[in-house]
Amino acid sequence: MSRADELVSVFDAVQDQATEALDMLDGWGLSDTGATGYLKGTARAIASLAGTAAQAATDEAGRFPEDIGHRHGGFVMTASMGRFWPLDPRPAEVSLIDIAHALSNKCR
Repeated sequence: MSRADELVSVFDAVQDQATEALDMLDGWGLSDTGATGYLKGTARAIASLAGTAAQAATDEAGRFPEDIGHRHGGFVMTASMGRFWPLDPRPAEVSLIDIAHALSNKCR
């Protein structure tokens, strides 16, 4: 199982638990005021965020392949959320957008 698949399963589990908690609160028949309203709102927000995170992890799964081969040194995350190994650069990994972003942060 890839890391992205693991993240998706974790976020799906969180979403399921938040939805279950919301259903349980609804089943108690309490009004949506005070602590109950706060708990319901929190459960809705957690369920929504977990769903969004699961979708993002699914969308990004192909962006960081598991089999990256042997590389020298560590990598840095670029502005476009790509991986770049400064000690083992490859032309396909160089992005003009990342270069422009880095240069825009330099004082002149």
